[in-house]
Amino acid sequence: MSSIERLRKALQPTASAFDANWHHPALASMRQDIVHLQKWVKASGKEASPPKNAIAEAVWAFRQHRVFNSFKQGRYACFGCADPVGADNYRLIEDGAAFPRLLDCADEYRDEPRRYRRCYRGLLHSYVVYDPQGDRAQATGQKNWSLLQTYLGQRFGAIRIPDSTEPDWVSALNFNREILTEQACRQLGREALDGNSSRFDEMCQQLEISDHSWVVRRFLMAQLDSAASRSNPQFRQLLKRLLDLLEQHPLFLDEGLAKVLERYRACTPLELDVGLRDFAVGHWGNPWLRLNDKRWGRVTSETRNMVTGWLKLKFMRDFFNLLAEEGNNDQRRLDFWLRYIDQIDDMHFALGSDAMYSDDEDFRRLRNEMKGRLLHLTNGGLPTNNAFLMSIGNYLMVEFGQKGNAFFAFDKRKGLPFALEESVAGNKSELKHDSHVLRLLHHDRNDGKWEQHFAEQLWSQLDVSAGAPRARSPAPPPRPTP
Repeated sequence: MSSIERLRKALQPTASAFDANWHHPALASMRQDIVHLQKWVKASGKEASPPKNAIAEAVWAFRQHRVFNSFKQGRYACFGCADPVGADNYRLIEDGAAFPRLLDCADEYRDEPRRYRRCYRGLLHSYVVYDPQGDRAQATGQKNWSLLQTYLGQRFGAIRIPDSTEPDWVSALNFNREILTEQACRQLGREALDGNSSRFDEMCQQLEISDHSWVVRRFLMAQLDSAASRSNPQFRQLLKRLLDLLEQHPLFLDEGLAKVLERYRACTPLELDVGLRDFAVGHWGNPWLRLNDKRWGRVTSETRNMVTGWLKLKFMRDFFNLLAEEGNNDQRRLDFWLRYIDQIDDMHFALGSDAMYSDDEDFRRLRNEMKGRLLHLTNGGLPTNNAFLMSIGNYLMVEFGQKGNAFFAFDKRKGLPFALEESVAGNKSELKHDSHVLRLLHHDRNDGKWEQHFAEQLWSQLDVSAGAPRARSPAPPPRPTP
């Protein structure tokens, strides 16, 4: 029998007598105190962040001397190696020579697990803070960050002390070792997409991971990647959830939106999704305006054209349904011009006083969406009149909202009698100027509907046909069905 076994046997009668003589309330109170004590011990491993000035001094000292002058200075340097310090915004993690030396110095405490654990905690903080894919990340920073990732993964065992109560952050890291690998957050993202994000939330809380961390971006992108790997119907079902997720993480919205748009364009059949269109345009603006090139440059031209077509369709419908007089004639005009939507290069909307200054929610929304292509229509007759200007190849075409107004087309090569800036007159001085190359009335004739006459004139006079290139083909297209 070992010494420990003999001791246990000797203490057994005393323990039995102890249980028999103590009342239950006293035991319950002691057990509760033990739980509190365990929590206190675990929480003691979660130290407050060092003061910023102390971090800066420690980083600066290590930059100069490449040694830990004290344990405190070393821990602070580990904690702040990703922070910008000094007038030159020096980051120790971006120093090709000093950072590997920092890891060597931290290793000198490996024989003292509790001290080493505190240095390790500082390095872990820097690991989740520094974004190797950030706009300001340097090549040396990316290399050292990868070095740190490997280091933390390999040294994790050194911070665990057998038969001791571990701090919560150590337990959390042990449960989420994936974060120290190239597969960081992949499984966590899959779980969250399936409706369980509790493990990620708990990890962020225990490891003090902020919303600005690359970890959150990886978690977000992992969910998008998981959704993208599913079938088209499943991806479409998840789309609203994905957009809500992007809305909740504005720091990574641009990258995530690009991923969602590209995946949606691969769907078949490729159908209009109003929610995706409004979300994309709401955050990135009108896709066919040059001033929005930077954001829309995140996606391919094919994907940008997809949303451009959706937006043109929306604007055209808004004009003939909201800005033009209601009735069968307006629906007919909408149906007619929808045939040419792929030929329209650009659009402008000249609003009369009623639409331009209305407080109605629909009009306010419309004006906001049309920014960059919005004009004020003056001298257009009734204040309810509006104008829709379409650019197709070499021609600028004008449709008015009020019935009784003719259609006009102008040749841009000859110079327009008006500028598409701020305001435009809806009379003969500008939009109805005598320099027009085509003027057509929306009147049915004995030989056919006005749509048929319009299509023939657009083809014969302007080389413009529905659903075909603007250049004239060897033979004219079939006559449109009335």
